[in-house]
Amino acid sequence: MRRLGLIGHPLTHSFSPRYFEEKWFREGVHGYRYDLFDVEEFPASLADWWQDQEGLIGVNVTIPYKIEVLKEIEKSRQSEHVRVIGAANTLVMDPTDGELRAENTDWRGFLDVLDQEQVLATGRPALILGNGGAARAIRYALERIGVDFGVVHRAAGPDTIEYSALKRQMESYGLIVNTTPLGTYPNDDQYPPIPYDEIDEEHYYFDLVYRPENTVAMKMCALGGAFVQNGYGMLAAQAEYAWEFWREYYR
Repeated sequence: MRRLGLIGHPLTHSFSPRYFEEKWFREGVHGYRYDLFDVEEFPASLADWWQDQEGLIGVNVTIPYKIEVLKEIEKSRQSEHVRVIGAANTLVMDPTDGELRAENTDWRGFLDVLDQEQVLATGRPALILGNGGAARAIRYALERIGVDFGVVHRAAGPDTIEYSALKRQMESYGLIVNTTPLGTYPNDDQYPPIPYDEIDEEHYYFDLVYRPENTVAMKMCALGGAFVQNGYGMLAAQAEYAWEFWREYYR
């Protein structure tokens, strides 16, 4: 039995096991199972941890380990996308040499479901909420389609904007992408601290959160007239790309 899985913390919201089980049933794929690895502290040695998981051939990586997971993986074993992004969401154990290889499928999943025509039509830069591994993939994706962006973080830095500064800037942006876990079940009463009273029909709010389907932030943005979208489509698309990546090594 070949094992795949998801490593991160917390994983109470994960759709991955059901998604892959249903996919394999539809497509007549046998001999695989998908497990959750809810790891509160990242392993001191990823290689040693992996060896303890019998039959494990690949994993998806989620919050908060998309950046940290690369510490033990040599640049030569990271895809071109991973080297540029600086974060990975998919790993595979190469059967030819027993070494881990890293890929990032988040950026492709995002572009697959983003209404690019709508984003480009506004001519406005995008606003990315958060500065972690998922945010890096979104930045990479937007760069590839020629969309400028600003990055919002709790603390201001040379390349980031503080939430408190957004009140006077919201009309300058079109697409807003929430890459933080705020609003994710079971903490679904939370939301990013942006000025929702400044949101209007010129905005497009893309929430990477997919559980619940309609987050508090999405509801508030929709009240202002914004087009809103959750992260399920992106998650499904990146999962398909992850499966393709694993199958390159295990047919």
